[in-house]
Formats: sequence, C-alpha cells, structure tokens
Amino acid sequence: MKLHPLAIALGLSLSASALQAQEEQLPTVEVKANASDVDKITVVDGQRVSAAEGAQVISSDYIRAQQATTLADALRKTTSIQIDEEGGPQSSQIYIRGFSQDQISVRVEGAPKNFNQVRHGGAGSTWLEPDMYKSISVIPGVASNVYGNGSLGGVVMFETKDPEDIALDKDWGLTLRGGIETNGASQYVSVDAAKVLNDKWSVSSTVVARDTDPYEDGEGRETLQGSTGTQDINGLFKAVFKPTDEQRVEASYQRMEKDYTARTTSGSGAYGDPSDTEVTDDTWSLMYAYDPLDNDLLNMKARVSQTATERWRLTEGDTEASEWGVETTYAEVENIATLIQSDEVLHQIRVGVDYTFDDVQTAYTDNDGLAIQRERKQLGAYISDTVYIGESLEIVGSLRFDQFKNTNENTSIDESAVSPKININWKPFEATAARGLTLYGVVGSGFRSPAVHEAFGRGDPMPTCGRRSCSMLEPNESLKGESSDSWEAGVRYNRNALFTSNDQLSVQVGYINNEVEDLIASIEIDQVELEVNGTLETVLVNQFQNLTYAEIDGFEVSFNYTSDVLFAVLSAQNLDGEDDTGAKLADIAPASLNASIGTYLFDGKSRVGIDMTSRQDRRYIQRNVERYREDYRIFDVFASYQFSPQLLLQLRVANVFDKLYAKRAITTNSDGEDVTTYQPGRNIRLTAQYRF
Repeated sequence: MKLHPLAIALGLSLSASALQAQEEQLPTVEVKANASDVDKITVVDGQRVSAAEGAQVISSDYIRAQQATTLADALRKTTSIQIDEEGGPQSSQIYIRGFSQDQISVRVEGAPKNFNQVRHGGAGSTWLEPDMYKSISVIPGVASNVYGNGSLGGVVMFETKDPEDIALDKDWGLTLRGGIETNGASQYVSVDAAKVLNDKWSVSSTVVARDTDPYEDGEGRETLQGSTGTQDINGLFKAVFKPTDEQRVEASYQRMEKDYTARTTSGSGAYGDPSDTEVTDDTWSLMYAYDPLDNDLLNMKARVSQTATERWRLTEGDTEASEWGVETTYAEVENIATLIQSDEVLHQIRVGVDYTFDDVQTAYTDNDGLAIQRERKQLGAYISDTVYIGESLEIVGSLRFDQFKNTNENTSIDESAVSPKININWKPFEATAARGLTLYGVVGSGFRSPAVHEAFGRGDPMPTCGRRSCSMLEPNESLKGESSDSWEAGVRYNRNALFTSNDQLSVQVGYINNEVEDLIASIEIDQVELEVNGTLETVLVNQFQNLTYAEIDGFEVSFNYTSDVLFAVLSAQNLDGEDDTGAKLADIAPASLNASIGTYLFDGKSRVGIDMTSRQDRRYIQRNVERYREDYRIFDVFASYQFSPQLLLQLRVANVFDKLYAKRAITTNSDGEDVTTYQPGRNIRLTAQYRF
C-alpha cells in the first residue's frame, strides 16, 4: 500500500518546517505537571449533548496512555460501550446498550460513517486509527437523539487533532512515536507535526503506519488460521484560519488505507475461504464558527463534511473481486442563543438543521451485470432548551424532527420521525457536606431508519450459496424504521479537592430501560427448491421484518478517582433484553466489568498499574442456532516513565497470564473441531515518544 501523495508531501513539509524552527531556537516543551491528568474526567464544551446529559469523553492523552492500537483499547474505561474486534486489529464492531451497526451513529469530524447501509460482509465494521484523534465522545442511549438517525444505541464522535494540540503554545511542534508488539508481531510509527504560520494561520499533519502479523491465542494457535494481520497507513492534514478572535475556520482531510486477508467462520463452524481485502476511507471537513463577544444571541457553527468508505475483496478461487462502499455527504448549521445570564439563571436555546446523503454502492449486480446503486437522504431539525437555576438545577428539553427517503432505482420509501427528550439534573445538597451529589433522570424517544439493504434486499434474483446452505433475501418495501421509548435515572457524585488539593472523584450509578417498537430482524419466510449452477438446492428465503416489541433494561456503574499518588477506575454494565417472543436479543453483550488501579511515582513522572477486563457468560439464539459466550477475566500490567520533557517510554503486558478467551460465541464445526475466534494471548507492547 502507498499513502496518499498529498499526505506524504504535507507530512514531510511540516516536519521539515519544524526541524528548521528547531535550529533557530532551543526546544521549550511543556509537560503536564502530573501524570494524574491522564486519568481525570475530561469535559468538552460546545457539543449538542453535555457531560451532565450523559456524554463521556476520552482524551488523546488517555488514548496514548493505553498504547491504544484498537478502539477497544482506547475506550477501555467508558461505561456504556463494548467493542468486539473483527479479525483482531482489522476492524471493530461497536455495541452500546444492546444495539449495534446502524442503530449507532459513528461520526468523524461530523460526517456519519454509514458503511453499514450496505449490510454486506460485516458492514457493521468501522476502520478508525485511535492515534488520529484529540477526543472520542460517547453519548449513550436516548441522550443522543438530537443527532437523529441511529440514536437508539447512541453516538460515537471522533474529533481530529488541531495544530494547537501538537504545537502546545509554541509556534511549531513535532512529536515522534514508535512501538513494537510481540503478538502478533507489530511495528508502529507515528509523526505529528504542526506549524503556526502567523497569528491567523496554522497547519498540522499526522502520519501513522502499522504493520501487524497474525496473532496467537492463549494456547499458541493462530486464530482464523492466521488471518488476523493487517497493514495500515493513515494520514491527516488540518489547516486552521482565525480571521478575528471571534471566528475560526477549520479544513481537514483524513485518509486511511488498510490491507489484510480476511477469513470468517459460518454459523456451522466452517471456515470461509481467505479473501484479500483492501479498505480506503477518506474524510473531508470544513467548519466555520462565529462567536461574537458583544452578541449573546449569536454563537454559530456551520460544517460541511464528506466521507467515503470503500472495500475491495477478492476471495480465493474467485475470478472477480467484489467492491462496495458508501459516500456520505453531511452538512449542519446550528446556533446557541443565550437569552438570560445572571448570577442565578442561565437560559440558552440551541437550534440546528442538518442534512445527510448516502450514496451506496452495493456488491450486488442487476440483470445487466452492473453494480446496484442506492441512496438515502435525511433532513433533520432540532431545538434544545437549557435552563440552569443557581447551582442546583439544570433542565434540558429538546425536540427533533427527521424526514428520511430511501431510494432504489425508481422505488422510494419515505418516513418521518419526531424525537422528544427531557433531562433533569438536581443538586439538592450544594450547601452541605454532600455537595457534588446529583440526582438525574432522562426520558425520550429515539429512531433509526431501515438500511437500504434491509428495505430493498440484494437486488439479485439468484440465491447466494455458502458451504452449508443457499439463501435469498426478499425486499420489504413496507419495512418501517425502529423507534424507542427510553428512560434512565440515577445518581452522580463529582468532587474536586475531596481529600487532597489535587484529587478528583466521579461516581455514577444508573438504571436504563429501553422499549423498542418495530425492531428489525431477518426472518426465514420460506424454503424453495431451485436449480443453482446445475444442481437442485434447498434455498432459504429470508426477509427483514418488523418485530412487534423488544425491551432492554439493566444497570451501569462507573467510578473514577485520581490524586497525585493514586488512580482507580471502574466501569460495569449489566443489561439484558428480549423480543416479543421471549427470545434474548443477540446484540446484548454479557455483563462486563473493567477496572484499573495504580499509582504515580517519582513526582508524577511514572504511571504504574493493573487493568482487569471481565465478562460473564451468556446463552442466546441467533439465526436459529444456539450460541454460548464463555466468561473470562483478563489482566494487563503497564508502566510508563517520563525520562525528560521530551522522552516518554511505555510498557504494557496485555493478557499477562496468557489466558485463552473469546469475545465471540464458542463454535465447533461438523467434525467437532473448535474453530472459535479466540483473542490474543500474552502480548508485550513497548512504545517510545519524543517531543521536540
């Protein structure tokens, strides 16, 4: 693979500019006063949903502290989200509160990553490089409904690094990172470069390259017969223009390239043939913000983004490759008006409109052998009204309207949705020793429109045959979108300087209840005898249909404490769900618990600790097959040391006890052979960072 020439040129030019600046002045790197800042709760202003409404933010500092190579590493301490890897580091599948794929909206620089509209060959996968982002925000459940489609599960938003994040109050910045892993053997290099050209212009570039071999499980076997390696080259360029102190313009381009051999197991446990796979992912974004200091009614932001994800795959034994992808164009305009601002009351109204257009290229062909193209449009508008009364009460009410249109050749499906929400945070004890204790509740509705594949099928009149069966997918043009009525309630406790002058404590316990109407599921509606390639086959006829009802409920718990000496983090989730037949929902992840504990040594220069990840077992039925997930507990140990303001070394031993475990269901083939997709055994990671 080759990185896009533009990214290479920009990266080299910025690096050269930074090194030239280094010759002109000695480096004056600012380092955090204490490593504890890595583990503290981060708050990001300006989002449609605040931390008080449920937004959880992971900073780039924490991502780096985890030596994250996957989203599962980066989002280790978030409560509501779980991530399963597809082929190890090849891609990720996100689950939030029992939902996945297009029930969740994944966005980079505002643009939705809607590859799941294809619904072909693992279309729920996401391909994202954790080292490219300054923050990752997770907004679970109905709190996310102001973002529109996909708000049943939630929204995951990725914001790329700014020049300021790299330059660190200087007029240039250059950071080099590199690392190795032992299982699968991996080499990694990353370069961040930024240059402040003048008081109005600044630019930055990030280039990341990884080369990862197949990994071995806890018993020394290569998972998926060795099809878990990947080669990645990723680039980011961003330019920032500030014409005045009140205005900001950002333009960014991000490209990701991934090359790997994919192999899966079918429901029968048979291995699929290996497939050479190439993925490209491009994201363009232009953002303008205007916040005049003398006008409380105007705080405006507009953004236009476009993202294109394409996957090319050639399966062994085939003569023609399959190609499919989605190009999404996104635009938004919003404004925040402050109506009242006094010592006792703050009243703000946020109003916005957004537009999303998906151009879908399926891997299926029509009768003329041409790839079938489909489209989906979404136009949405929302209003959110926030009132703060003193230090004790915050009320947020919002209402969103969406209009959807799915198009397949000359056929279209139109649908609309109205999604209300109200959130209350009450702090009745601010004048007492229990200050920081918040009682909260949120109730509202969410919605997601059917994927084009669900509504229109494959478009191929011939069945698709696997190793054990053949199937056809009938279209369902009367398919309705899924909707949910959800509520959650609980308590939060947040205090700074509780025991020492520099500690922070955050605790949350909440109960979630989500009732889903018209849940979409694939149903076998018939079996027919057809001649396929000269052989009479029994063909299963499937169709996506709306189930009457499903319910998900359970508890989430989070705990985060940091001081100058100690850190302790815990996140736990125990949810369950079933449909109207009483069958357990397949996408409900087993009860889980993630915990970290450690200490800061040598005046905050060193961070040492232990991570523990635990999941309970779970049985459920999926595609008429009984499946079983085993329980497991995995331990990592890690240490880092800041040798100088420039040099940082990190060490992590993942799965230190070399345990055999799997996130997916336990699977055996017809010969009784265990073909489960097991996770990596013991893996040692060593990372070095040098900041000029």
